Amino acid sequence: MNPFQKKEPLEEKQIENRFRLALLTIVAIGVVFQALIGFSHLTQGFFLSLGLLAFFFLQIKFPNTYAVKLGIAIGVCLSVGTHYLLAGDVIRALNLETRDYLLFQSDQFLLGWLFPDGQLALALDQSTILNPETFYGKTLIDFFSLVYISFFVWGVGLVLYLLAQLYWTHHSFYWKNLRRLLTGWGGVYIINFVFYVCVPAIGPRYYRMDLYQHSMDGWGISGVIQHMIRVGQDTPWDCFPSGHTAMSWLVAFAALQMAPRYGRITLVVAVLMTLSTLILRYHYFTDLVFSVFLIALGVFWGGFLRKPQNPERSLSERD
Repeated sequence: MNPFQKKEPLEEKQIENRFRLALLTIVAIGVVFQALIGFSHLTQGFFLSLGLLAFFFLQIKFPNTYAVKLGIAIGVCLSVGTHYLLAGDVIRALNLETRDYLLFQSDQFLLGWLFPDGQLALALDQSTILNPETFYGKTLIDFFSLVYISFFVWGVGLVLYLLAQLYWTHHSFYWKNLRRLLTGWGGVYIINFVFYVCVPAIGPRYYRMDLYQHSMDGWGISGVIQHMIRVGQDTPWDCFPSGHTAMSWLVAFAALQMAPRYGRITLVVAVLMTLSTLILRYHYFTDLVFSVFLIALGVFWGGFLRKPQNPERSLSERD
């Protein structure tokens, strides 16, 4: 008998427990955020949290039902947006003080020797070739703006791929992978949004506008994307840490195990996404440093540290 054979069920049980904890945490944070805003103004995030709670209990009672698994996956994906908006509402409702000055000082300490005030975007702004008013600068801004907004595609794309495979094959292998992805993804974004509330910051694009000589208009694409991102928000509070960086890398690591070709694409996207957060003045370098801890947590929590299971062997197991 293989001495390592008995470890697999234990690992699966651990992932199942983490998955349930992640769902319950998403629900709990949604309710807590709503309580801080006031229940007199109920939001979509609150009702979505209750819906996820219902699907959580349905999953326990009907573990092999595809519709329930689909509902959980859709609920987690939608909760990213609703909980993000809830976090901003909490900051505004509590009138919290921004911490940009601390993050800016941290950047000066970490990268002040390399870039002006530790800001890559400021170095580009002062460049005669790459500043936002030059041909190359405008092109660079539009390109990285497209990369930045594509953040909303890659994680959902992997979820849809796993849901489609699960629907057509009915094999537990794809549900196990989807469960791992939702566990790591949900855990990371919830902690990310909690930090938005604990360390509110608006980012270098708004905090030190006086340092920059040029606007970030690009050839027009950037302006449209800015409007799409900031619609309904007068002031952004989504700086520390960088959720774009953390969740892009987590999706890349997950995809490399679950869909290698897709994973190689998302790995390149994660690199470009990380650069875009600095070039577009959304984040401090300190935000990216802290996001490494979120990535590590998501990789561990989703069980991506272990060697991927052989799909051919797994496909022999039916729900």
